[in-house]
Formats: sequence, structure tokens, C-alpha cells
Amino acid sequence: MKRYLGPLSYDLAETFSGGRYKEVILGRDTDFYRAGVSNKEYGQFFSLDRPHSVIQTRIDKAVLPKWPKGGESPLDSVFKIRVPTGTKVYVGEVGTQNGFYLGGTKQIVIPKAWDVPGIKIIGQWPLL
Repeated sequence: MKRYLGPLSYDLAETFSGGRYKEVILGRDTDFYRAGVSNKEYGQFFSLDRPHSVIQTRIDKAVLPKWPKGGESPLDSVFKIRVPTGTKVYVGEVGTQNGFYLGGTKQIVIPKAWDVPGIKIIGQWPLL
């Protein structure tokens, strides 16, 4: 198993291209987007750009419908989430999942975002 330097667990660090990311502490409240399912608002992977379609999200963010270990990633909704000042986030390029799932765009990881004090959902839309 590869080891990555830095504060993120291996499972989160490996989602970044080459395991490279930087730690950022937000200097102001910041709005991020995430694609997911309508009954699960929070996750750990975010973007500054609003996802526009399922296919675009799968390509740009390298989100497989079914993962090698059997987990699934259904997508039907977009969430706009306000993250408070002082929150530690991790920023880097999404790693590829080979083939169609290219990645290569910017991703923001917030470990256990659902536990961040003051985080809130400020919008939700269907993802077509």
C-alpha cells in the first residue's frame, strides 16, 4: 500500500492525481457544489463549479457508477453547500479512473463534512 505524506487518509489522498493536494484554511465563508443523491446532502468531495449533468460529472470528477470493490455512486442531485470561515479543506486535481472517467479537474475534499460546525445546504437541484 502506498503511503501519502499529509493529513488525509490513504483512501482520500488517492483520489487526487498522484496523491498530490494542498491544505487550505478558508478565509471566508465559501460556497461549494457536490453531485450526489437527493437523500444524502453531505459527502466529502466538492467543486467550485456547479455540475450540469450526470455524464459531465462522471467524466470530469472520475465518478464511476460502480467501483471495483462493489460500491455504487448513483447521481441524481446537485447541492450547493456553504462552508464556514476557518474550515480546513484539501485542494488538488481529480485523479483518473481510466477510460471514460478522466478526472483532471479541481476537487475539494472536506473529510466528514457533515460534522463541520456551521456547514449548511443553501440549494439543491436535479442533476440530469
